Amino acid sequence: MKKIVLAMLAMFATAGLTLAAVVTLVKCDDKKITVKDADDKEMTYDVEGIKFIGGKDGKTEMKTETVMKLLTNEKMWGKAKMDITVDGKKITEAKMVRGTKKKKTDKN
Repeated sequence: MKKIVLAMLAMFATAGLTLAAVVTLVKCDDKKITVKDADDKEMTYDVEGIKFIGGKDGKTEMKTETVMKLLTNEKMWGKAKMDITVDGKKITEAKMVRGTKKKKTDKN
């Protein structure tokens, strides 16, 4: 019984270290990225070492330079959404969330 309890505690402890969340980009410069989570809490992270995922298939690794051109554009601030994986105070992976197009309804 002790082994099961210890195994469960170890599992929950390691699962709690890495969190994933969908966030909205607030602002970005060459070194820092500021995002807002669902609770409207702003957090700032370093850009260095982030693995960016995107593309049409949502599985392609993107070049950091290309992503930084998009994220530093002020028109993207407040609109761009990312699914980030956080380990402590560092983003390990950021996946660009594509917007969904609204379907036009035909009223005849």
